[in-house]
Amino acid sequence: MENRSPFHWKRITTFVILIYGALKFSGHFYSIIFAHYTSDNPLIPEYLDNYIAFPHYFFIPLWGVALWLGWLFYRRGHYKTQRFWYIVIGLVFMMLLEGTLYQLLMKFNPYG
Repeated sequence: MENRSPFHWKRITTFVILIYGALKFSGHFYSIIFAHYTSDNPLIPEYLDNYIAFPHYFFIPLWGVALWLGWLFYRRGHYKTQRFWYIVIGLVFMMLLEGTLYQLLMKFNPYG
């Protein structure tokens, strides 16, 4: 029988959270690229690509910092302690507030 650490599930959960954060980070990066390179129609104003991409300019550093902190927690082995829940609570907090923050940024969009 294999001797597994009692924190094995926390390590896997932390790794899955980091993968999810990386996908969200790359999704926002893709949204900026998509906004800038798909508006080739001459009837669409030139500033429209910046209007679409503006909230993503904010989310890329936000998810980048979250990934960096999550990676530090993972590398230093904090998933073995009670600090593991910081990662989970932080992810849930970001997931719940991302839509609200997006709408708030669109409301105060300087390009609109």
